[in-house]
Amino acid sequence: MMSLSHEQWEQINQMVLRMYSEDDIYKLRKEVLLELNDLIPHDKSFFDLGYKKDTKVVFFDPVSNNMDNRYLLSYFNKYEAIDIMFWFFSQNQENVYRESDYVTNVMEETSVFYSEWMMPQNIRYGMGSRVAHGEVLYGSINLWRSKEHGDFTDEEVYIMGIINEHLSSCFHNRFPNGIKRNNENDYTDTMVHLYGLTPREAE
Repeated sequence: MMSLSHEQWEQINQMVLRMYSEDDIYKLRKEVLLELNDLIPHDKSFFDLGYKKDTKVVFFDPVSNNMDNRYLLSYFNKYEAIDIMFWFFSQNQENVYRESDYVTNVMEETSVFYSEWMMPQNIRYGMGSRVAHGEVLYGSINLWRSKEHGDFTDEEVYIMGIINEHLSSCFHNRFPNGIKRNNENDYTDTMVHLYGLTPREAE
């Protein structure tokens, strides 16, 4: 078991308490990313929602505090399918990943995803989590760092695991059957949520 400082545990405890008391899923995700940056410093990040449809994984409604909307939207419109770690979210065994544990430098730096999406944002190292309870997927957290700031540490992977366990439990308590996009009595996309769009406008 990894040994964390008293200050780190206090930060985690406060973060978890706020997590369970926040009813707004949009605000919850923004706050998680903000507070996560104190525990696991990073340059870019987003927290999306997701679900499994048959064998396919569907992600939607990403929120970010530090990523330009052009890159956030282009990820989901163009680059998601060629993200070198996208396969991770379709499996059920592990819930936290550090990209360098699975992908070599050569594989990463020769990929289209790296050259067209990561390099322009000056990010190189990735880490994240699959927010899920059993086989029910709720979304994912994705963090990136520049070469200058270095790869994520074992301690940071451990911290992400603790946070992810609570997030998964939090989402399961609210949405035991999962979250699907714009269903009645279910989650509504952030754009709809924020701007009061009609169903037709949302389409």
